[in-house]
Amino acid sequence: EAAGEKDDDAEAVLSRFQDLVRVLRAIKVDHDVPQSQRVHAEIGAGSYVDEIEDLEDRIVNLARLSSLEVVERLRAGDDGKARSITPAGIEAAVDLGGVVDVGLERERLARKIAQAEDDIARAAAKLADDAFVTKAPETIVAKERRKLQGAQVSKEKLEQQLQALGT
Repeated sequence: EAAGEKDDDAEAVLSRFQDLVRVLRAIKVDHDVPQSQRVHAEIGAGSYVDEIEDLEDRIVNLARLSSLEVVERLRAGDDGKARSITPAGIEAAVDLGGVVDVGLERERLARKIAQAEDDIARAAAKLADDAFVTKAPETIVAKERRKLQGAQVSKEKLEQQLQALGT
């Protein structure tokens, strides 16, 4: 290629690499695993197996993993593993069994979901009250709408984290 020309293939590889590292780090954050704690991960790379295997050492280093297993498809229903997927469809599963008490993590997430549901109910009740909406300053009403939206997003993310832990 001539100097200065874009290499679309290289950019796509780099983008998939960055997304995978980001997903692996996010799983650790979502489940309160210290970033310094190294965990085992499995990657269902699909058609990107060779590409991910070539980058394995870099992924292990940047995502702070103890080890990485790259397969074409992840096994279904691995309990104790938090899962996520990149925009390119690369699946990631992080083994939390040795780091996090999965039962306690499920309980923690269930409590946070219940709190988010309470926040949603409280904000929705205020916004359903015509007297509040018509008499309160618009800034206060807008703040309640943001609270409602934030609680809904939070609940959805927590439910995804709970689902990612399996049954």
